[in-house]
Amino acid sequence: MTTPSQRPEPHTPVDIANYLGERRNLFLALVADLRNGYGVNEIAQMAAPALSRPVVQEHLACVRLKEAAVSVLAGAEIGEWLDVSYPEDGSRRPRKVLMQLGGFTEEHDIDETLLSRKAIKVLESAGILCESGTDDAAADLTADIPLILTHFRRE
Repeated sequence: MTTPSQRPEPHTPVDIANYLGERRNLFLALVADLRNGYGVNEIAQMAAPALSRPVVQEHLACVRLKEAAVSVLAGAEIGEWLDVSYPEDGSRRPRKVLMQLGGFTEEHDIDETLLSRKAIKVLESAGILCESGTDDAAADLTADIPLILTHFRRE
């Protein structure tokens, strides 16, 4: 029997790091293919040996939702005051697009409630809904508490 000091270095930590790095690269490749004009179902079929179709579809839907929200907020000239996030490398679970206040300090004279209400209104007009834990999403939106963006509806 070998003692702990005689054992070789374990393989598992190295292989886990390699696996996670490759997994990250795969999720980034999904996004690159989407941006290069491949369809979601085509990408899901290519990824089938490694990822299920629902995982690919959900990931790419979140990427599209994030991009749409950023575009809508920028068009309303309020995008610089809001942080919309979704990691394209697939690292966040559950897969959700988040929005929170950001981009300003106390030096800026920003009415956070008015900004929140405007953001929610312009997103909803674009078919993007904002969810929070209460009935007043605008009051819930802060720099510390994000809203979840959902239900991207195509008109």
